[in-house]
Amino acid sequence: YGSEKKKETTKTSPNRNEQKAQAKSAGSSNEKSNQSLVTSLASASSSGDDQEKVKRLDAFKQAPTQSSSSKVADTKREVISGGFHPKEMPEGNYVAVESFMDEVQANRYAARLVNMGFDPNVPRYVSAEKRWYVCLEGPIRSSQITKRIDYYRSNEIFKSVWHLTIR
Repeated sequence: YGSEKKKETTKTSPNRNEQKAQAKSAGSSNEKSNQSLVTSLASASSSGDDQEKVKRLDAFKQAPTQSSSSKVADTKREVISGGFHPKEMPEGNYVAVESFMDEVQANRYAARLVNMGFDPNVPRYVSAEKRWYVCLEGPIRSSQITKRIDYYRSNEIFKSVWHLTIR
């Protein structure tokens, strides 16, 4: 389960109400800008947007947000046949976070995820789609995929992760 790196922090504020008030005031000032950032990150999809995806991930690193809800009902599932490229993604189930037409951009995106404390798989190619996929986990058992997708979707930046199956 633990492909993400965890950082421990401690707070010394004695009053829980003070903590809530501080969190609310800090969250409301950045909420609108973070929401628009997350929306724009999720909307990029063409090869011309590959560099933009990496830039938005860098911007998100400066002002991250967390979602209040971890359960997301609409899980996208993509089933693709594998091919024979030397860097072809092996068969299995993956928690995919992004795809790129260019290997260099996929590697940059994966490096940014590492800098944010996550441990993504090395980007792998899928011949049928002619795309490089960055996955947060995989291959993993199909019985675990929904739980892991819900876990990642609890972080606002990963609202669009999906179940990728390579056969």
